[in-house]
Parts: sequence; structure tokens; C-alpha cells
Amino acid sequence: MQESKNDTTKKKIDYFLLLIAPLKYKNIIIIINVIVFCLVFLVLLFSKILPKEISYLPNIYTSEAKILLPVQNDRELDLSRIGELANPMMFNLERGVRTSNVIIGILQTNTVLDGVIENYFLEKKPKIKEEYEKKNITKETLRKIISTNAQFIEDNSTGFIMIRYKDTDPKIAKEMVEAFLEMLNKATHDFALTQTALKKRFIEKRLIEIKEKLDQAKEEYINFQQEYGIISPEHEAEQIINTISALRAELINKESELAEYRRIHKLDKSEKTDLDFEVNGLRRRIIKLTKGSNKKSSANDIFISKNRISELTSEFKNLKRNVENFASLYSSSLNELEITQIQEKSEGTIIQILDPPEVPIKKSEPSRSMILMRIITISIIITIIFPIALEWFKTSILPDAEIRKKLKILVSYLSFREKK
Repeated sequence: MQESKNDTTKKKIDYFLLLIAPLKYKNIIIIINVIVFCLVFLVLLFSKILPKEISYLPNIYTSEAKILLPVQNDRELDLSRIGELANPMMFNLERGVRTSNVIIGILQTNTVLDGVIENYFLEKKPKIKEEYEKKNITKETLRKIISTNAQFIEDNSTGFIMIRYKDTDPKIAKEMVEAFLEMLNKATHDFALTQTALKKRFIEKRLIEIKEKLDQAKEEYINFQQEYGIISPEHEAEQIINTISALRAELINKESELAEYRRIHKLDKSEKTDLDFEVNGLRRRIIKLTKGSNKKSSANDIFISKNRISELTSEFKNLKRNVENFASLYSSSLNELEITQIQEKSEGTIIQILDPPEVPIKKSEPSRSMILMRIITISIIITIIFPIALEWFKTSILPDAEIRKKLKILVSYLSFREKK
């Protein structure tokens, strides 16, 4: 019995009747679609007539600029030395990245967005600026607004990068693209000079260190000359011998002068005079030259050895060599700094603007005719499908007693839930 009943139910389904079901409701379908068409048309018409400040669907204008990355710069860049620029863009510093990715990454950084907001956007939007100053709008919200309206597209086939911005005011759209270009120009200029700037700072730091070592070497060299009386950088050994001879002659004269002074003034040996200190000073200098400061020697043991001459000559040459080496290194570093400064000034941006932004004449969106066509198409489809579904429900669902029973239970439960 059950099988025969199911068979009867299946026989009641006539697909041809389902297809012609919309014809039963053709008047209703036509009326509904006409109403939908009129409502949508009026809504779109008013959205066009109303001023853009209060329109719920204002005209949007898009301005764009086309930039090109030079071939010599369109390669993988090593960002391992420019962490300040790479970290905000979340690049992997262990590998290189393409220049185009760097450019788009720079445009999307908060640094660029904040520069556009503070220098351009707020000046063009006084109402938004007023709300921002009242702290009703946060900086993060402004960034989202800019990011939503801005678009950065890379064309892999041509190597172009398109910078677009859309706004209800065509002039503002153009000026915002110019703002992005200006910020990008500054950022890429800094980027191009980053490694040169790092090299320049390194050279400047090294110059300071070399200058300190050069000054120290000069001071040691001068002190050695003053202490040993050696002023000739060409004949050190001969100069040392001449210096000792001069000191000996001076010592003999001072000793004679001291003896005469003691005889005249009848002084004891225990009584010291200025001449005594001068004589002792000359003796120490001669001993230091002949034996060295660590050698013990008597006043009468005043002679110069070949070893001592060799020691003093070698020390003097080393001091002289240190001065010359540091002076040469300092001079070469200065030249390198000058070259780096020239290179830093000569380097330019790594982008070329092919098509500057212009004030758009035609709106880019919305397409009201397309909106109207889409809504009418959807409305027609729905009004055609609905009668078919209704007819199918009547012929296949309602005749089934079991399904009707379940539907009644469901309706009863829903009404019970409403009362509850």
C-alpha cells in the first residue's frame, strides 16, 4: 500500500506544469518587476541628483600614476643592512627581495600613510580634520580609510607599478596620488642612499679613531725628540751621537761652573744649589741615552754603545713610521669620505614617473546602469523561480500526508515558542 501511494505521489509531479507555472502568475511577476525597476531607478536617480556630501551613492573619481623601475634597479636587493626600512615592511632579511616588492611595501608602511594623512589628507578634508582633532577619529581609522581608497598594482609583464586613489572629488584624487608619489620619492631616495649613508657614517667614525691615534703618535714622537734631542729624521744614529757629545760638553761646562761657584761661596757638598740640579739632570739624560733608563751606571761611566744607538734609532724610526702610517691612513680616509659624499649627492631616486596623475573627467564608479540591470535581472530570476518552487511545493510536498504532519508539528512548536 505504501509503495503504491508513493508511486501515486510521483505521478502527480509534472515538470511541464512546473515550467509553465510562471505563466499563471505573469501579471504579478510583471507588476513586481515594474515596481522594483521604478524604485531602483528613483533611488539611483536621487543618488545622482543629491550633492555628494549627502548622497548615499556619490560619484567616485579615480586618478592614477604609472611609474617604472629602471632595469638596473629591478633586481633582488639585499636588505640585510637596512633594517630600519625593512622591518616595517616585514621582509625576510635573510634573502633578497625584488625592487617592486620594496616599492609597494614602502607605500603600505605606516610611515608613508601617516605622511600622506598629516601633510595632505587632513588639509583636504576639513570635517575629518575637525573630528580627528576632537579625537573622535583615531589615526588607525584614517590609515584604514586611506588604504581602502588607495591601490598599488604591479604589472609583471611590463614592469609598471600603478598608484591609484579614488575620491568623490576628482582634484583630491589627483592630489592624493601626487602625495603618495612625493612620499615615495622621499622614501626611495632615502632607500637609495641607505648603504651610502651607512658607509659614510662608518668612514666618519673611523676618521675619528684614526685622528686620535695620529695625535697620540705625534705626541710620542715629539716627546721623544724633546727628551733625547733628536730632531733629524734622516740620520738618527749620527744625531744621537751628536746629541750625547753636546750634552757631555754642556755637562763639563756646568760642572766647572758648579765647582767655581762652590769655591767662591765656600759651600759644603751637602748644600745643594740650582747648578747641582742642572748637572744631575744632564747626567741623567746622558745616562739614559748611553745606557737606557733601566740601566744602572755611575756618573763617570758615560759612554755610548752600539747596541744603545741601535735601540734608540729603532725606537725613533718606529715612532716616525707610526706617524707616517696614521697620517697616510687619515689622508686616504678623507679622500674616501669625499668620494662617498659626492656619490651620496649624485644618487637619485630609483623610480621613474611615466604618466603623472591627472584630474579625472569621468567617474570610475558607480555604474548606475549596471546596478539597475543587475537588480532587475535578479528580480526577474527570483520572480520566475518563486512560482516554480511554489508549484513544486504544492504538487510534491503538500500531498504527502507524512510531510504535512511534520509541518503541522513544526508550526505548532514555533507558535508554542512564540507564546513562551
